[in-house]
Amino acid sequence: MSTIVLLGGNQRSTLAVTRSLGRRGLRLIIGDRSKRSLAGQSRYCSARFQYPDPFDAPEAFVDAVSAACQAQHATMLLPTTDIDTQVVLEHAARFPGVNLPFAPYATINQLADKYQLMQLASQLGVAIPKTWYIDDPATLDSLLPEITYPVIIKPAASVIKHEGRWLASRVQRADSEAELKSIITHSRYLTHHRFMLQQYIAGHGQGIFTLYDHGRPVTFFSHQRLREKPPAGGVSTFSRSVAVDPALQTIAEQILGQVDWHGVAMIEFRIADDGTPYLMEINTRFWGSLQLAIDAGIDFPWLLYLQATGQPLPAASDYRLDQKLRWLLGDLDHLYLVWRDRDHQYDLADKRRVLAQYMNFFTGTTRYETLRLNDPRPFLFELRNYFFTKN
Repeated sequence: MSTIVLLGGNQRSTLAVTRSLGRRGLRLIIGDRSKRSLAGQSRYCSARFQYPDPFDAPEAFVDAVSAACQAQHATMLLPTTDIDTQVVLEHAARFPGVNLPFAPYATINQLADKYQLMQLASQLGVAIPKTWYIDDPATLDSLLPEITYPVIIKPAASVIKHEGRWLASRVQRADSEAELKSIITHSRYLTHHRFMLQQYIAGHGQGIFTLYDHGRPVTFFSHQRLREKPPAGGVSTFSRSVAVDPALQTIAEQILGQVDWHGVAMIEFRIADDGTPYLMEINTRFWGSLQLAIDAGIDFPWLLYLQATGQPLPAASDYRLDQKLRWLLGDLDHLYLVWRDRDHQYDLADKRRVLAQYMNFFTGTTRYETLRLNDPRPFLFELRNYFFTKN
């Protein structure tokens, strides 16, 4: 029996991978920085282990993961977070004989580095928001007269190496020059590393999920975000499967073909109110709404496993449209943020509408992301953490 070590056990994407591969009889070992984790509660988890924080102690993290792979006789190692993926692939030589189903490290960084990605997209003629590239924060003052608000502050990467350690970054919005300067001043990854400012695009998020085999597309899937956290744009809390937009697929193929992509990827777009698709970023590992694709009929973890182990893939098939996926507790955060609104973006009618949407628990095509009756413990774990350990 194949043994797969999964990292990032508290990620919903890891839970989706665990359920996908576990129900097919593969042995799954779940690791996380915490002693207990979301995916580690699944009935499909065979064993779990804790590793040091890769942000603070990357070498100790690699030692712990390497030891777990050896002790469990792992045949495949699959990290699902940006930091875990970066550190593992940077030290790929430490995992001899273990299958790492990813593109080469340098190729991943071409897309994971948003600074490089936006420049590549511009070269290919792909629409991106108006972008100001900041190599040195000292040059910002000369750009201030031409910046319009709100503006999005986008670090070059989700995780950034700084003085031998890794820093977690985040995309932020500034509604004024004073707020922009304050955010930059108080963020180490902005004061010491390059970043971008991008025009805010009103609209909705839409993504293309794909699997590639050494530059050749294997399958595509698309979803639309119906609700997000935060509400103005962020992590999907309620989404649905939609037909792949040929224009978005063309853009995905342009970019992924340019770098001879291999493995899974999620290409994220913002669809403006006038219908223009703007490239936002590319996830080079499994993504948050992975379970939606699985529920709709495209089982990306299983397809990736088959491809990585040299087994034949099933014939391409259509997936179910309008399949919906709801992250119940994330959706509760969405509701809270709308009702707490301090910027007067939502009137009372908006708030009542969002409340009514939240209370609609029973729709025929909706499935709940962590709550599954045949595997209930992850949801109970998430529920307990949400109400008793949430800051």
